[in-house]
Amino acid sequence: TEASKALIEYAIECHGLTELKVMHLVGNERSKSVIDKLGVTYIENQTLRMQGGEREVCVYISAV
Repeated sequence: TEASKALIEYAIECHGLTELKVMHLVGNERSKSVIDKLGVTYIENQTLRMQGGEREVCVYISAV
């Protein structure tokens, strides 16, 4: 979580990040736990093509 927050801060300060969109694979509770601590808002589940197939992800967004 500390590293995630530091990366977000860097992106805001050095690259002008104005919106943050993060995702985790459905069922990946460890990633969900980290994302929950970032203060972002759940938007929807999406199906993405990755790793040679389709995977369902949870999508979150936050204005920074």
